Amino acid sequence: MACTTAVEELIAEHYNQQIMELLEDDPEAHAQLLETLTKLRDDEMHHYDVGVENDGLKAPKYDTLKWLIQSGCKGAIWLAERL
Repeated sequence: MACTTAVEELIAEHYNQQIMELLEDDPEAHAQLLETLTKLRDDEMHHYDVGVENDGLKAPKYDTLKWLIQSGCKGAIWLAERL
């Protein structure tokens, strides 16, 4: 569950950044995409909550594990944005 909480936290933050950019640009023009991203973000947060409920944050060396997992995820996001 530690992996779940680390991944889902970062992905939800990534969705939030995308949502904020679209809201600042033109919320009406992006209404359908905003709805989709919001649903996806909420789904990721549900997974995060499940991880927390199952003691994901209490894993040994969680902070180190979280950093490693999120660094890998950030690398994957960076690469995906460039492909």
